[in-house]
Amino acid sequence: DDAALAGEFLRRTAIGYPNVADTSAAAREVFHRKYQTIRGQSAMPLNYLIDREGRVAAAWYGYKKGDSRGEKLLRRLIGAP
Repeated sequence: DDAALAGEFLRRTAIGYPNVADTSAAAREVFHRKYQTIRGQSAMPLNYLIDREGRVAAAWYGYKKGDSRGEKLLRRLIGAP
C-alpha cells in the first residue's frame, strides 16, 4: 500500500527480482477481480514448493498463521516422517 515503504523493504532485504507498486484504482480493481478467491479473502501470496530437479511440486494460494501445509509437503518430498 506504500511504495516507499515497500521499496525500503526490498532494498533492506536485497530482493533482486522485479516488483511493481501500483496503488491506482485500476490496480485495486484487478486485484479484487482477479486475486480474490472467496469474497474478502486474498489469493495472495501464491506459494510454490520447488523440488530438487527444479519442478513445481506443489502450489497454493494464501497464507494462514499456523498452516503447516508447506512443512508437510516438504517433509513428504524429502522422505522425512
